[in-house]
Amino acid sequence: MTNRNLVIRSMLVAVSVALIFTVSGGTLQFAEGQIQSSNQNSFQSTTITGDNLKNNPMVEKILNEIEYSKKQIAELQKNQKDAELNKKLIDQQRLIAAQLEKQAQQMMELNNMPHTPKVAFGNFVSTINNTNTQNIFWDEFNFMSQRVDAGHAATNIQQ
Repeated sequence: MTNRNLVIRSMLVAVSVALIFTVSGGTLQFAEGQIQSSNQNSFQSTTITGDNLKNNPMVEKILNEIEYSKKQIAELQKNQKDAELNKKLIDQQRLIAAQLEKQAQQMMELNNMPHTPKVAFGNFVSTINNTNTQNIFWDEFNFMSQRVDAGHAATNIQQ
């Protein structure tokens, strides 16, 4: 049986017992039909109270079902609380992992800053003494950078 079926069964048993106690005013009544020889239907009702309740197998079965239902409900509630606690813990761990990843990426970017294409090309251009030639090199570098960025944008659109 699935947990849902157990919960439904437990609830039905609990409601049934509560209904029986409510209807009978706190006592259980069991009716037994008897047909008399005069062809009239007569029903005999028996009310069980006090110590007789303890010895009645039907009452014992109902009480056992109630206890079983209570245990099942308690177990389901415990499992639900455990699942919620685990979910919160996992969410916290994911948040921490995301923060650590962001910090590691920032550190890597800072450490890699001297090795970026622009900085490396700037070091090369700074060795040239002519300003006009430096400007031509930078124009070519900027043109190529724009083309590369446009190519990356085009490939990202297609995906």
